[in-house]
Amino acid sequence: MQTTAVINQKGGVGKTTTVMNLGAALGLLGRRVLLIDLDPQANLSAHLGVFDSAPGAPTSYQVLVDEVPLSESILPTAEENVFLVPSTRDLAGAELELVSAMGRETRLKEALAALEKTAKPAFDDILVDCPPSLGLLSLNALAAADRVLVPLQAEFFGLQGYARLMDIITLVQRRLNPRLVLGGIVACKVDRRARITNDVLDEVKKWAGESFFESMIRPNVKLSEATSHGRSVFRYAAASNGAEDYLALAREFVQRASGVVVPEAPAAWLKLVQDQKDNARATARAMKQAWREAVPVPDLEPEVAKSQSERELEAPAAASVRSRRATQQPVTAAAEKPAAAGTKAEPRPASKSAAKSAAKPTAAETAALQVAAAAVKPAATVKPADGTGASEATPRKSPTVIRSAARRVPRSAKPEDPQP
Repeated sequence: MQTTAVINQKGGVGKTTTVMNLGAALGLLGRRVLLIDLDPQANLSAHLGVFDSAPGAPTSYQVLVDEVPLSESILPTAEENVFLVPSTRDLAGAELELVSAMGRETRLKEALAALEKTAKPAFDDILVDCPPSLGLLSLNALAAADRVLVPLQAEFFGLQGYARLMDIITLVQRRLNPRLVLGGIVACKVDRRARITNDVLDEVKKWAGESFFESMIRPNVKLSEATSHGRSVFRYAAASNGAEDYLALAREFVQRASGVVVPEAPAAWLKLVQDQKDNARATARAMKQAWREAVPVPDLEPEVAKSQSERELEAPAAASVRSRRATQQPVTAAAEKPAAAGTKAEPRPASKSAAKSAAKPTAAETAALQVAAAAVKPAATVKPADGTGASEATPRKSPTVIRSAARRVPRSAKPEDPQP
């Protein structure tokens, strides 16, 4: 039976999440796990669905203050091979009540020693969730533990808290628990895209050396969602990144502790993944069927309901109608609808094809354009009377002027009767 204290004096680094999901992963690997909640906030207990203990039910508070046997406060959980010693808000006053008690730092150590003798079968791993402080509760956990697991957030303040925690661990080793060792440092909420994350991790690796776990926990929304549902990430989303990360951490945790090689994909985890996929498919089918029953399907329109043969017979007629409509000049909506009294109707602009046909000149306009072009031919060269020989010619009018002159000729004019 190995006892591990999961501790960090800085809050919000993932201590409770690590205890919960690491314990669940160890249970999937076939190990018998006991989780002890020493945090007065009782977040680990709520994570496992134990929001309020029954009145008079033994908790970690009774174990420390009233010296109730630890075996009487153990509760089974929905997680496979995982058991819990819950916490309560009364634990916040335990430090004041134990001020004058003898051996107040070793109460949990004595309770675990008694449990090891009576527990049948014995637990393989005991994980203790410590509060975010270095008070009497944390000292009890460090005095009873064989090793320390430090969840670390890759930030500057997390780096400072780690340095202070190492000083406390060294002090406990010298005064209370000589067998205490640093079991490892696990990086949580690791976002490799941030430069500060890589800098902090490189610095911690220099200090910790081999104690730094290679398995890191990436940010994953499924971890937060599993907390709100009162279950581990494996029972909520076994195929998520969070589940894969904590399963990898559990394998490395066991290999470091006992040297046992653990399979990468245990059968219990694969079964959870398959069951969740089947449940998702069944839920989707049920929702689809319920939607079909709730929303009636409308009747098909007559045009849609026509048979294929009827549509083939009507195809030539429809094509001829379309071609006839294309040759006709479109009728604007303003021409179809009479204008209101006292208002002037404004016709809509015709289509491009109608505009092109309207711009094409008629035969009379073409003849008038030729007459106008002949009328503006340049005059013959005339020599001046002084005999200088310089020639002057009538300036040629531009095509724009010719075109505008031709447009002023009435359409009733004939080519043999040009306008003056």
